[in-house]
Amino acid sequence: MSKPHKIAIVMNRREQILGFVYLLLELFVLPSVLNELNTLLPVPLSSGWLNFLYFSINCLAVCLLFHGFLRRCLAQAGRDLEGFLMVTFCGFGIYYLSNLALTFAIRLLAPDFSNLNDGNIAQQIGSNYFIMAFGTAVLVPVAEELLHRGLVFGSIYIKNHWAAYVVSSLLFASIHVLGYVNVYSLPHLLIAFVQYLPAGFALAWAYRRSGSIFSPILIHAAVNTLALLSLR
Repeated sequence: MSKPHKIAIVMNRREQILGFVYLLLELFVLPSVLNELNTLLPVPLSSGWLNFLYFSINCLAVCLLFHGFLRRCLAQAGRDLEGFLMVTFCGFGIYYLSNLALTFAIRLLAPDFSNLNDGNIAQQIGSNYFIMAFGTAVLVPVAEELLHRGLVFGSIYIKNHWAAYVVSSLLFASIHVLGYVNVYSLPHLLIAFVQYLPAGFALAWAYRRSGSIFSPILIHAAVNTLALLSLR
């Protein structure tokens, strides 16, 4: 059996350990702590500002944890800027076209389906456009790509490249639908879950091919920006 190809830039052992510890805190502790602290304020923050605070803390934390990894990835992108840009452009095309195809298929098979996560974001953007736009287009792509591609995908890929694609994509899809387990019916929950899988694969592919986490960050930011513009 041939050994999987290594990604050009991966997190070192220390970054991986600290990263997985933080990922658990980010998933299971940080949201609850922020919600609890918000209830203690004389005037609680709106859901839009609370989400922005969560995005900001999350982005700052991962940038501090992985500053060395980010620096190495930036240097990697600069070593072959033309190749980096080509991979990023292709990755964006894969992401966007696969999402269009899946959306078309969902509309045919389940015409009444609506993605509550997208609807929730659209509702918050209506009253907090600029903070939600900055959070969605800048803060979220940085944090999610560092955690899901840089940490999870990169850590697994050096051992098993197929498992890296599967695990990182499943985790990426899961975090976008877990908050709606008691809201969606099971069929709609599965549709929403599947809706995020092509994005996970496309972003992981861009990281693998470019060797730099900045490629999926730029793709993720571009897709989110286009989605925001469509809500104006």
